[in-house]
Amino acid sequence: MLRGERCFSEAAEFEFLLISIGQCAGRQHADDWWVRMNKGRWALVVAVCSVSVVAFVVYRATAAKSRSFSLSNSAAENRNSDSGSHAAVPSVPLEISQRGPGMRPQSLDALKFPVPRTLDLTYVTAANFATALGDDPLRIFNYVRDEISFESYTGCLRGPRGTLLALAGNSVDRSSLLASMLQHGGQRVRFAHGTLPEPLARELVSSMWADRPQPPADTNSPDAAKAGVERFVNSVQRDYKLIRDQMQKANVAFSSQSVPSLDSLIKETQDHYWIQWLKDGNWVDLDPLFSDSTPTTKYATATETLDSLPNGLYHQVEIRVRIEEYAGNQPSSRVILTRNSKAADLSGVTVLLAHEPENWNGPAENLQAALTSAIQDTGRIRPVLFLGGENWAAGAPFYPKSPPASGMGGIFNGLAGIGTRHDAPIASAEALDIDLISPNGQKETITRNIFDVVGPARRAKNINLSYDDLRTKADANDVVDLSASVYALFFSTGAIAEQHVLSTVAAPPTDEPDAERTLQRIAVTFTVMSDAATSKIGAPGNAATCFYFDSPRLTVIDVSKSFSGEVGFTLDLRRDSPRAVALAGCGKRDVAT
Repeated sequence: MLRGERCFSEAAEFEFLLISIGQCAGRQHADDWWVRMNKGRWALVVAVCSVSVVAFVVYRATAAKSRSFSLSNSAAENRNSDSGSHAAVPSVPLEISQRGPGMRPQSLDALKFPVPRTLDLTYVTAANFATALGDDPLRIFNYVRDEISFESYTGCLRGPRGTLLALAGNSVDRSSLLASMLQHGGQRVRFAHGTLPEPLARELVSSMWADRPQPPADTNSPDAAKAGVERFVNSVQRDYKLIRDQMQKANVAFSSQSVPSLDSLIKETQDHYWIQWLKDGNWVDLDPLFSDSTPTTKYATATETLDSLPNGLYHQVEIRVRIEEYAGNQPSSRVILTRNSKAADLSGVTVLLAHEPENWNGPAENLQAALTSAIQDTGRIRPVLFLGGENWAAGAPFYPKSPPASGMGGIFNGLAGIGTRHDAPIASAEALDIDLISPNGQKETITRNIFDVVGPARRAKNINLSYDDLRTKADANDVVDLSASVYALFFSTGAIAEQHVLSTVAAPPTDEPDAERTLQRIAVTFTVMSDAATSKIGAPGNAATCFYFDSPRLTVIDVSKSFSGEVGFTLDLRRDSPRAVALAGCGKRDVAT
């Protein structure tokens, strides 16, 4: 967890962030939390700028540890899947192939998008890219072949958007992207599934270590943005040896069970998917597997064809909001909100967690509706997850503090017997649990505390509060005002290629950035600056390590406010466990270390 006030300033290297999000004034919603937070808006932006460099050091150091290490050091966070931070160990010498996909990148300036390319990266969709390519099937095929490199992992993790953001993916995600772009272009496609021959799989795996050419510079990129990224990347590479030596001194060790062999990577890759396109009544194979691939080229025999990918192939994310509450002197817990999603649907997406009055039924259409909701306030609130647009889900209500004794809320509580016949159940803690479920059913649970009035000292000693103590603590002015706070969950299923950020343009005058977009831009900037420096680390003739994500990553940004008016900002790299595959260079033939 990183707090802005504890970090040194490197804001000069990130001045382009201010250009991009400094104009954000916030759109007023029914809950009005963003308007209430406007006084701390600029402090939030400056904090993000200053925290980025320090965040990267923590990011890389934690990523190199074994997968059983938890960022929160919480027992609830257990790493059980085959993915994680580890090195691939080839059992035989491996020759790096320069024939892999993604070896002919082009500038985004060469494409004419139907929407502006702004820093929130909402323009990165299969539909927009298909339009930019003229909905031409051949151009779309060539784009996936030339731009989207290969990374080995299991299942459908990134989907079309996440694969575009990373400019990389396995055969499932690359096929998913190709299929989506073709469908948006009006074409009919289906998926083909088969086994890739071992020599081709070996060659494809080896291409992950090939040096990928850099695309031509975008003319739209601000000089400040280019210079900032270059200085940041150069500084990280300059200090790589120091960071590595410090990790060695810390005796960071890898579990033998967490180290995949080259054979296991090849086996992952052999489970192969590609696209078949219906052209003039015939199904044509489209498999942009290598840089010299052409339509009709087929690398495997199809054992089945599918109109869509099966649900069992997807990585899943389950979000739960859980509270602990007292209705006397004994606590109990319950889950008050659950939301299940495919990881691919959350790729590069910010999910907002807010808290609304019990009678809230969605964003208010007008002031009268908002006032009516306030008048009916019972003192109970409920968590609401905003997943973009009109997509939101509300949970069960709870009391965050003592229920009101007057007004409409007091009348409601009096009729319910609250405070007379029985005590109101008051929440003592709230937590966010997120399950990351791989296609093989293995699960990792990440926990992020929202508030806890009991405190870590009492919990460590397993000492409960009395009901009277809880009421005193919950009603104090220094506790978090949940209705005036927001928690932004930014999910990324792969890296975010720096090319996307360097090619962005200023928002048009008609664009009115709101809180969601501002938080999205902060999360994107934080993520891309880390990824830019660490996709591959090493020097010619020495060890080269590629880092990529084979399961979802989560960053939590919270902007909170206490009842006393104190504003807090936290940038929390809650879950970051990339796969690291390393080779020791020795000319053209490389052997793993």
